[in-house]
Amino acid sequence: MPKINSNTPCLIDLHLHLDGSISVSTARHLAELQGIAVPQSDSELHDMLTLTPECITLDDYLARFIFACSLLHTREALRIATHDLFARLKEQGVIYAEVRFAPQKSCENGLTQSDAIDAVLEGMRSVDMPSGLIISMMRGNDNKAENLETVLLAEKYLGRGVVGVDIAGAETIFPTEDYADVFAIAHERGIPFTIHAGEGRGAESVAKAISFGASRIGHGVRSLEDESVVAALVEKGIALELCPTSNLHTHMFDSYEAYPLRELMKRGVKVTLNTDNMTVSDITLKQEWENMCEAFQLTRAEIRQILLNAVDASFAQKPVKAQLRKQIEDAYPRVYLKEITDITEAEVDAMIEQLPLWRKEKAQAFKHSQGRKESVVAFALLQQVLREEYGIKGDVEFEYNEHGKPSLKNHPEIFFNISHCKAVVACAVGNEPIGIDVEMRGRYKEPLAKHVLSEEEFARVQASDDMDLEFTKYWTQKEALLKLIGTGVSTDLKVVLTDNTDKKITTTECDGYVYSVAK
Repeated sequence: MPKINSNTPCLIDLHLHLDGSISVSTARHLAELQGIAVPQSDSELHDMLTLTPECITLDDYLARFIFACSLLHTREALRIATHDLFARLKEQGVIYAEVRFAPQKSCENGLTQSDAIDAVLEGMRSVDMPSGLIISMMRGNDNKAENLETVLLAEKYLGRGVVGVDIAGAETIFPTEDYADVFAIAHERGIPFTIHAGEGRGAESVAKAISFGASRIGHGVRSLEDESVVAALVEKGIALELCPTSNLHTHMFDSYEAYPLRELMKRGVKVTLNTDNMTVSDITLKQEWENMCEAFQLTRAEIRQILLNAVDASFAQKPVKAQLRKQIEDAYPRVYLKEITDITEAEVDAMIEQLPLWRKEKAQAFKHSQGRKESVVAFALLQQVLREEYGIKGDVEFEYNEHGKPSLKNHPEIFFNISHCKAVVACAVGNEPIGIDVEMRGRYKEPLAKHVLSEEEFARVQASDDMDLEFTKYWTQKEALLKLIGTGVSTDLKVVLTDNTDKKITTTECDGYVYSVAK
């Protein structure tokens, strides 16, 4: 099963509440600063911030925020809480986050909404990580003036750290339709906005949010209750900010397997994965992804697409989006890895039976050997890649050029390359010629390194903390380039590379393998 790249996960969280993500250690620090009594035991304090078993509804879930919000009534508290959250996100492999908070809920002890926003922005800027702040209005009976102030402040701070507005709170008690006026103001003034909808209430709440002009929908899982709402989401390209664990905790679904991720994807709805509240739900974004990968056997292409959905749906500026997209494409190129070490001969025989007749006969001509296994697995992997990346469901057929190099019959626009070592097969596809190489770590030998590397590269290897990994990266880069330019094994790789310095090579380490893709 494909997994999140453990080395460079490139995660993006678009739906994350500051008050629901205060760590236990930070909560204790904030309480001490403000003279708020808290239990001496970390486990007891943890239980004040995190869900307990008796929580069964969205309203119960929201009640968990009362204590957390009481900690955020000074500028220093807001700054510290924000800094800590972003430092943890960066450490967890999050490359971009849009954190939201309601400034009107931090004004009980003399702060203004503007003061609160300034403090949170200061905390965000203290961590070197691309980010955006969404300021939330609140659903309620008597806070219309506060909500109007929030919208006007969003306009003031737009482009200065604030990227949009939202409305949060008890959707079951205060329906989305009651807030048409404030979102009309946001729409008129060009303020991007997302709306919590389709969580406590059904698809009609999502429909109303769409009619207001929402760029995204927070949660939105109940959209599936109305086909016309699903169609509108697809037509307008509106992304859902899915928060699976949060929805399980409010008992919307019984299990991760029952979550409608796959169904929404099938319908063409753009989905993103988010945490909602890291502390309240006791979840990280990496764990959220791992749960979804396991429950739905997400393919590599699907993982990459959901990550890219988050880039497209974000309120980030174009240069930031371009950088995020590059990071994701570098970490998740169109390369598939298939471990073959544990594949048995019986499994190879079963795979051969699934091959088209002409390929089956060729595979059966092989003797029982490692080469036979690699050949069969490589062909099966290529079929999988083409199916997932391009929707090609039929048998793969080849044409061959004068040098005997294969290309896809009837698909001259698709290029592919296959590489393997004794433990793994790798397949890459793309819309231009691709070179690829994959190696297990463990190749480093000084005489070989001196022959293959330039003096500068060799010095970098010698100075690195992991000479074997560093050398393997160079090795795969060079072999990938040789494959790309059609050069065989060269007696002097340095000359070949010097003449082809314009080639772009991306090298990635993943689960004990290092693979390079050249374009």
